[in-house]
Amino acid sequence: DGLTGGSTDYLGTVRLQTTKSTKRVSFTGAPTNFNKGIIIQATGGVIMSQSVTSLASAVVIRAGSAALQVQDNRLLSTSNQLLTITADDLDMQGSGAISTGTAAIFLATDSAKSIGIGSFANDMDVSAQEFRQISSMGIIVGSVGVSTKVSVSGIAVSNAITSIVTIFTTVDDSTITFEEGSSTFHTLHVQADNGIVMDADVTTTTGEIHLDADMEDAADANNKISATDGRTLTSKTLLTLQATTGSIVFAGK
Repeated sequence: DGLTGGSTDYLGTVRLQTTKSTKRVSFTGAPTNFNKGIIIQATGGVIMSQSVTSLASAVVIRAGSAALQVQDNRLLSTSNQLLTITADDLDMQGSGAISTGTAAIFLATDSAKSIGIGSFANDMDVSAQEFRQISSMGIIVGSVGVSTKVSVSGIAVSNAITSIVTIFTTVDDSTITFEEGSSTFHTLHVQADNGIVMDADVTTTTGEIHLDADMEDAADANNKISATDGRTLTSKTLLTLQATTGSIVFAGK
């Protein structure tokens, strides 16, 4: 509650931790500033009712099986430092926002869950609007051995995520699907264990598109890059389609 950079400048990275089941870490009262980085670990979620700023080191937030919640008109800022978010939900209310400036974001679930980006009916759903309220130089969605499926729908290049959007699933037989509603990125890398499904158009405006439908290069039931009739992949630079033990199948003529 209301810590300032001056009051924390003699500290190194600050750790805030709750170990009891369902307990959470909350920031209330007044905006909080950390002169160095912060590590937040809670089993019952992290709630930012006030803005939180870290100045000089990486930020790690583990919200357990609950959500990282950034409330309306509040900002989580890392001042150009890496941000790692591990939570089973991301809840950005109203105009709540996350900014890492010239640094990247790692976003993953705490347990084996499916993730939706602009898509719903998944275990973790990040709406297209919430995605637009994230500002960073690159984002990696997914975690080794955790993400079971990722669905993407209707993501616009107007979002403030520059550089590379990386989406990957490594759990055995996991897939990545681009659902109805075309998506546009600056640069896109997609890696799945058992197939990539293109049910919508995908475009990049700055860099390449790299799709790998067989990340582990080992035989699974599918391992295909498949596209429904009429779909278009448009890359500003290089377009790479890879399916080592599978195939590339485009429906229609």
